[in-house]
Amino acid sequence: MYHSEHRQRVDQCVDDALNIATGWMRRTPISQVLQDRLAAADIEDMDLEVIAVGKVAPEMMNAAEAFFDGKVSRKLTIADDRGTSARSVHYVGEHPVPGPGSALAGDALVKFLGTPSASLPLIYLVSGGTSSLCVAPEPPVALPDLRAIWRSALNTGVDVTVLNRVRAAVSRVHGGGVLSLAGRRPSWAFILVDNVQSGAEWVGSGLTYLYAPLVGELLDDIAALRLNKSLAQRITEAARSRTRRIQSADTSAHHNVAIADTGFSLRLASQEAEARGYRVISLGSSVQGDVRELASQLGRVLRSRIVSDTRTCLIGSGEVTVRVQGSGIGGRCQEIALRMMFELPAYRGAASFAAVATDGQDHVPGVGGAWVNSNTLDRAAAISRLDLHRTLDENDSNSALRLLGNLLPGWVTGWNLCDIYVLCVDPDQ
Repeated sequence: MYHSEHRQRVDQCVDDALNIATGWMRRTPISQVLQDRLAAADIEDMDLEVIAVGKVAPEMMNAAEAFFDGKVSRKLTIADDRGTSARSVHYVGEHPVPGPGSALAGDALVKFLGTPSASLPLIYLVSGGTSSLCVAPEPPVALPDLRAIWRSALNTGVDVTVLNRVRAAVSRVHGGGVLSLAGRRPSWAFILVDNVQSGAEWVGSGLTYLYAPLVGELLDDIAALRLNKSLAQRITEAARSRTRRIQSADTSAHHNVAIADTGFSLRLASQEAEARGYRVISLGSSVQGDVRELASQLGRVLRSRIVSDTRTCLIGSGEVTVRVQGSGIGGRCQEIALRMMFELPAYRGAASFAAVATDGQDHVPGVGGAWVNSNTLDRAAAISRLDLHRTLDENDSNSALRLLGNLLPGWVTGWNLCDIYVLCVDPDQ
């Protein structure tokens, strides 16, 4: 009888964790939130042009077109391959590593901004992924160099802000480059913030924020990325050239507006947990750092008295770092879920953990995240061909979780606010 009840409570914890992590995305469309921000800006009674770039670009463009109701004279939408079914997508770039499609999109953006438009106001709709989906490198830096910079960031495990600064320093469009290209026309940027380290300013490598790196800062970032001497020289040359060009940019008629950030997702997820009868402990809206440290931190909480006496849900939003040293397949959410498999059995009761990418894709196409519960480690131990420690060494979380049936299917959520981490526990009575 006890074991039957325990299994039921474990299953309920899993169901709760998944719904807490994803329910708010399904109930709160980005169109509603964006249109509220557009209305507050008081710009609905004018003809204008709209540029949408990022993972959520199709949804944001569709919402803007509905809001402005025929007043959009020109538009440009750049998205990833999951947005190609939307009627408004014009260019498809690659993510997370920029490719030929990203370069075509960057060229299109430069041409769009360079076409005379009678100084019509311009709206930018910016979401995560912009850094790679749309690239226009400043010579002598070229597309292969951008790909090499990204690989170095992955291998060194540097803070994403370091990567963003370098990408902006050598871009014709990022780091405020679009403001220089657009001239003095009035403009607004509405930004979906997926950057927990430095906020709206570095979403999409600071598309609509002017950035001219100090020489010392740029050299420090190049050193942190451990780039070779030849690439480092091209970066510094491109940065000098770009900085000279954007120094004349006039930003007096430009306005940046944050639509929503990780605090938004944390608040709605917490409300769902409370509605399900959990006492909520917030991990905050800027969860970051090495994935191993977050798993260890949650493990310490499970072994403490903090969660010993009542149904409790720990919720955080953010983006952990995975230092990739193996050749396996995985993503941030899958990696933290696999590591939590070792921590959950320490809790004397029912426990489950879910990690979900709010954009619906945890690096691997078709995978939105992963979950584990207090019984998953025992199930894994019963599979002779599954070596979990080797799996972790190889960064092959996807293979292990797929074998266990613990992957969450990916879907187009219409959001991109980093990841959600949910730990639900129900103590033994």
